[in-house]
Amino acid sequence: MSLRKVNPKFPDEKSLQFIIIKYLSKFSEKELKEMNIKELRQHILNYDIYKVIDHIVWKTRMKKKIPKEIMYYHGKKNFDETVKTKILTDNFFDNIMFKLGNFDYYISDDNLPHVFLPVDEHNAPYVGFPIKEFYRFDDIGEYLQERGLLDEALIYYPQIGEKMLRKISPFSNPIHFGKKKKKKKKKKLSSNIKKKCKKKGIRLTYKRNGKRVYKSEKVLKKQLSNRT
Repeated sequence: MSLRKVNPKFPDEKSLQFIIIKYLSKFSEKELKEMNIKELRQHILNYDIYKVIDHIVWKTRMKKKIPKEIMYYHGKKNFDETVKTKILTDNFFDNIMFKLGNFDYYISDDNLPHVFLPVDEHNAPYVGFPIKEFYRFDDIGEYLQERGLLDEALIYYPQIGEKMLRKISPFSNPIHFGKKKKKKKKKKLSSNIKKKCKKKGIRLTYKRNGKRVYKSEKVLKKQLSNRT
């Protein structure tokens, strides 16, 4: 797992590997063997770096002071898991969507692990990126703020705060990729679609910025076809 666009105060993945090795070098071979982490030094380059950090924190916390860089990534992993659980839980009850540029993204229930898919797959620049990349969205700051997670998010993803500031700044000039869509009057859902969705247990609405709105007929038809 790569560590993307981290807080500039903390090292990238390659530098972190050296910090971990240097930290483990403080222990004797006997101590490493007793803690069952002797082999980690040999395999750090091949292991999932987050799993290595979890193992180190769990095994060595009471032995020696762990460097702040290692604890930073340990906290980041736990935070990412909290956000992932919150997003999946909210999606189960409310069918939430997020905004990226001019495009709406929803969580696909038909892919495991879950991924974000655009409503307009033909024109959207990104298709099918994982939940752990939630920080990409333009409105993720507002979502996290409503759930009391924004302060912690800004520690690990300062770019979320930058996005929020651009929205409220009078000098902001937000960049929207893709073609600018003309506002069209939404046509009402047909009774046939509503009946089919009710039969399959598919919600007709989702939550956007705290307000409930109807899904498009295109999205509902796609979800119906996936359920058959």
